Amino acid sequence: MAASSGTTNRVAVSGTVTDRISGGPIDGSTITFRNSLETRSATVVAGSYTIDVASGFNYDVHVSGPANVTHETQMLNVTGAGEFPFSVLKWGSGAFGATNDDTFQKFFHQLARVGPSSDPIALRKWVIPPTQLYVVEGTVPPEQLAAVLAVLGEINAESVSDLWCRTVAPLNIVTGPDINASPDGVIIVRPNRDTGSSGTIGPTSIRTGTVTCNMFRSGDNRLQTHQELKGILLHELFHVAFAYHVCGGDLGANPFGFSSTNCPYPDSLMANLGDLPVTLSPQDKLASCIVYHPDTHPGNLYQDVNPTYR
Repeated sequence: MAASSGTTNRVAVSGTVTDRISGGPIDGSTITFRNSLETRSATVVAGSYTIDVASGFNYDVHVSGPANVTHETQMLNVTGAGEFPFSVLKWGSGAFGATNDDTFQKFFHQLARVGPSSDPIALRKWVIPPTQLYVVEGTVPPEQLAAVLAVLGEINAESVSDLWCRTVAPLNIVTGPDINASPDGVIIVRPNRDTGSSGTIGPTSIRTGTVTCNMFRSGDNRLQTHQELKGILLHELFHVAFAYHVCGGDLGANPFGFSSTNCPYPDSLMANLGDLPVTLSPQDKLASCIVYHPDTHPGNLYQDVNPTYR
């Protein structure tokens, strides 16, 4: 039921509610427009809704029910009658052999929203497409630099597009001297002998990135193998794309108690358990496609709270 909105002009708004994963219609959920003046609700039938609200106000819009992960879009400005489409995460929907169920949602939250303490639950997302891998010369011998370039060539052909859910093509690989600047769209790759590997977990809206890769295993007194280096670089690039650790290493807030013994998808690139995989898991691919869907906004919160409309 609506709270009183006085003599304000009322308008009809309508739209579709679809599954962000498959694109199909949502049925049976309730859509609610709410602000300090009123709360108005309607049932979503075969992917469509119609509702009347007071014009000239901002609304928080909720889509809830057994069909989908509870969704909220904040600060929708209704200036008149119109169509406002929404997409939500449907329970049981899937892709790549992965399914959006309760376990996946917990994994997705840990992977995509847990992060540095300064921004612990906000989803990170590139707001411009990355275009280049800039590999720094002179930090390791030429034959080790060649090994990095060979591995990056394989990752470029096999996995880069999946890291960003096909929103990017294989990246240009360029070599050159070290640079202090971080140009938009550029991921700087700095090989090193044995000072560690890392990938930047960017701010909410990502525009650039940095990867370091350790070429030497001091504990074993040998260089990384081709497969080990591939796992390292792919893991660190997934950090740069948006992802955080799931089961091992620094787990941030870790709200679901994931660990080496409580790891729902140990084949994830970000499981971080022992030898690193050299391919994305089905859940990694599905998570990336949710992140890089245009209706998933930078700053999206658990479960599915978007800070702005579309």
